[in-house]
Amino acid sequence: MFRLPYIPNIDGIYEFLRSIYTRLGGSVLTKCYVVEIGDWDMSTDATKTVEYKQTLDDINYKSVLNVSVQIYNDDKTKSYFSGTDDFNSIYVDSTTKNVTITRGSFFNSTDFNLTSAGDATFKSRGRIILWVTA
Repeated sequence: MFRLPYIPNIDGIYEFLRSIYTRLGGSVLTKCYVVEIGDWDMSTDATKTVEYKQTLDDINYKSVLNVSVQIYNDDKTKSYFSGTDDFNSIYVDSTTKNVTITRGSFFNSTDFNLTSAGDATFKSRGRIILWVTA
């Protein structure tokens, strides 16, 4: 039977877990980066490519653990998330350091067609959230 050693504080727990994952070849250390999508008329363009080079220039694309997308409707009264809503694909390109999002048919509507050209207060369609190993 395996028993955990007595660890007196949270720092000790963190160090213990980190040592286990290090021995297994992994890392418990992660960083989260948020990249704004910018303008995207989703009813016209099914695909949006967003460059993350300025944000993650020092990050190896192989260290990306998870990519999530948050989309706002035009009124910014609702948020839609990848994994739960209609996204056809999301991928990270190692050469260009881009994240490309392809929307599904749900977003092909007038609720997702506003851009900053139509309304100067509208700055971004949403966010891309990247989790990477440290």
